[in-house]
Amino acid sequence: MAPGAKVLDLGCGPGFYTQLLAKRGFCCTGVDFSPASITYAQQQAQTAGLDIDYQLLDVRSYRPAKKFDFIMMTFGELNVFSTADAKSLLKDYANWLTPNGKLLVEVHSFDEVKRQGQAEPSWQRHSQSLFLDAPHLLLTEHAWDEALQTSSTLFWVIEENGKVARFGSRMQAWQEEGYLQLLNECGFNKIQRVDTAVWPSSNTFEGKLYTLMACSKA
Repeated sequence: MAPGAKVLDLGCGPGFYTQLLAKRGFCCTGVDFSPASITYAQQQAQTAGLDIDYQLLDVRSYRPAKKFDFIMMTFGELNVFSTADAKSLLKDYANWLTPNGKLLVEVHSFDEVKRQGQAEPSWQRHSQSLFLDAPHLLLTEHAWDEALQTSSTLFWVIEENGKVARFGSRMQAWQEEGYLQLLNECGFNKIQRVDTAVWPSSNTFEGKLYTLMACSKA
C-alpha cells in the first residue's frame, strides 16, 4: 500500500496497529466496543500528534461512509462471532473495500479453540482484573460443544461481600478449509495464508493463531 491508503482496524483495542500505520502515513480508522480501549487509543494518538478516527462501537453496528484499501481483524476476533454473524460481517467487509482491496484476518486454529473449551476449571484470587477493580475470587469454567464446534467460557466473579457476577464468552472453531470457503463465499479471492515471518504471533500464541490475506473481488 502507498502512504495515504485508507486502513480500517476492526477490534482495534488500544490502537497498537493503527498508531504504527498512521506513523507511516496511512489514513487509519479503528473500531472497538471497549470504552477503556478507545479512550486509551485516543489519548495515545493525541499525545503522538496522530489523526486517527476511533469509533466506540460493536463492529456489527459500524457503517462506514467511505471505502477502504485495507481492512484488518486480528487476534482471533472473527472467532467470537457465530457463523451467521461472521458471514454477515465478511460480506460487509468485501463491500467496504475498494476494488482489489485487501483483508487481513488473524484467526484461531481449530485445535486452539477446542483446547480452550476442554481446559480444566480454575480458581484465582485477584486484587483487580478485567472484570472488577477490587479484590475478588474468579472461577473460570470451560465447555466444548462437539456438535456445534464451539467453546464457551463462564467467569464467576465473587466479591469479598459475597456479591456474585457472571460473564461469558464463546468462540467458533473453524478448520482452515472452512475459513477459505467462508471468505470465498463472502466475496473474496486470492486467499492465502501469510507466512509467520511476515506476520508473526507472539511466543504465547505461536501455533494458536495464524493469518489469512484475501482480496475483494473486482
